[in-house]
Amino acid sequence: MKKWMIACMALLLATACKDEIDHSGEVHATAVELYSVEVTTAMFAAEMYGDGITERGICWSEEQNPTTADSKITDAGTGAGAFTTQITGLEPSTTYYVRAYAIAHGDAEHPYYSSQFEFTTCDELTAAISSATASLDYIVAEFTVAGGVNYWIVKECGIAYGTSANPTVANGKASIEIKSGDPDRGDFSVTASNLREGVTYYLRPFVSYATDVDAPLTTVYGEQTSVKTLTQAELRQLFVDRLEASQLTYGSVYLNNNFVMHYSLDLDANTVAVSYIDASSNQDVKHVTRSIAFNDDYSKLEWTSVTSGSTEFAGIGLDGATFNLYPLGSADMQFQASMTSDEIYSIFVKSDFGGISRVSELHRGEYHPSVPQSIHDVAGNCTEFNGDNGGFITHPSTYLLFKNKTDNTGKPIIPVTKDVATFTFGEYTYPYGGSLTDDQVKAVEEGLKPVTDILYDTDGVIIVKETVNTLTPKQGGFYYYMLSSKGTGWLKWYLREYGK
Repeated sequence: MKKWMIACMALLLATACKDEIDHSGEVHATAVELYSVEVTTAMFAAEMYGDGITERGICWSEEQNPTTADSKITDAGTGAGAFTTQITGLEPSTTYYVRAYAIAHGDAEHPYYSSQFEFTTCDELTAAISSATASLDYIVAEFTVAGGVNYWIVKECGIAYGTSANPTVANGKASIEIKSGDPDRGDFSVTASNLREGVTYYLRPFVSYATDVDAPLTTVYGEQTSVKTLTQAELRQLFVDRLEASQLTYGSVYLNNNFVMHYSLDLDANTVAVSYIDASSNQDVKHVTRSIAFNDDYSKLEWTSVTSGSTEFAGIGLDGATFNLYPLGSADMQFQASMTSDEIYSIFVKSDFGGISRVSELHRGEYHPSVPQSIHDVAGNCTEFNGDNGGFITHPSTYLLFKNKTDNTGKPIIPVTKDVATFTFGEYTYPYGGSLTDDQVKAVEEGLKPVTDILYDTDGVIIVKETVNTLTPKQGGFYYYMLSSKGTGWLKWYLREYGK
């Protein structure tokens, strides 16, 4: 095909230039025209006219205005006329300058030159590994194919691998067959499977291509890298390290951005504790403990499914290519790392101690059904933690009901372990002294008893966001749940900035 196209090019050039030939007999060389350029070759067409032409051809150099003293190729023909010629042995990705030349009457010291043409050879066709991630018995390799000539036909690309250096496809390969219409340049990923654990493998990316439909395949290799498959102990540790690095040894799962369940892993005891709000009318908090175990290739940490409504949570998976963690169970669930201990602590204390002051409000109807209407009968339309006042207050009468215990600097003591806050409170106090009657005090205490029962839980309160978002407590603007870590009650609070 290529030879036929060359012949046609020469014929067309000759036809196109025929009427422009100077018949005066003076030697002239037309401007060089590029026919094709590849990685190490380029093909050009030119035309000579005039009398007594004994030699004609192309000269080239990496410097401008090349002469016959530089690199040249001589055409087999002589005399006036059109010709094509191919330059070989060029460097990839290199800019060259080329001119046609003619020698008349054997006078090699005084050649005639055409105007200059500039061209750049194509980049080499290459394959390069960008990452290689090993698991127990497989390696996932990401690689990139780039360069070459656009019309070259890439048939296959992938990695060659083996336990000795510089492997070829004959040793072993994981590859992608490129079919007509498929992308043949860009980023690819392959998996070498059925490997031995704890063994170092050498990897070389490769690409096999043909320069034409009738041409034989050529295979080129990229730079070698090596990676060691993991042992079972290493793979388990990798999973654990990833859990810790992602802050997902405990946290929450969400469905459609809404809170579904909270979990806490005990990797030493091989158990997980899962808490969720029952979807039935009583909306109790359910606490479930399950035994956990890794699957055979340590890609999943599994337990008997925990179900809330139609949502199931059955473990944590580790993506073999990206090593990202994902929840097992219902589709479209997502993880959300817990708020930090400092963020949780800041909800309940004033700014002097790194808190947010008055931000946290319990609104009517957003609490466990066991919290009766009487709480609002005595507390008005809002009940809140108020860091500035040092405790738990109600509005509109601003009754200060109790205060957190403090250290010797006056800093409130609210231990936070993981995302569980343990509250310890002092005596009830009231800002207006004797302005409250005994009956009023009793009414307030009784009305708020369901709330204080949850907060007095010696096992603490799990604190989780209602929805997935990027806000921090200091930014405010979101709801969060306080779930009793052993009891059935829960409260839903709104976090807002001070003064809003």
